[in-house]
Amino acid sequence: MGQPEFLTAKTADVNPLVKAASRGNAEARRYFATVFPPTSRCVLCDDAVGDDGTTSVMPDPTAPGFSLLMAALRQVREPTG
Repeated sequence: MGQPEFLTAKTADVNPLVKAASRGNAEARRYFATVFPPTSRCVLCDDAVGDDGTTSVMPDPTAPGFSLLMAALRQVREPTG
């Protein structure tokens, strides 16, 4: 298994980074690439995210004020076998 599948962060801290990365900000994109490098496993299908990975961010249902960050493939592959 690669990097951790889930990380938590304060929503107030991560939201500006998510917005900056979505606008193409190089520093924010490097941050997420460091947090979830190509060896990270997709939270949905367990494949390595490689260079086509993204970071999914959603509220942490168990910790108000925090968000879950997860590595994910932009397009989840069908299971083989």
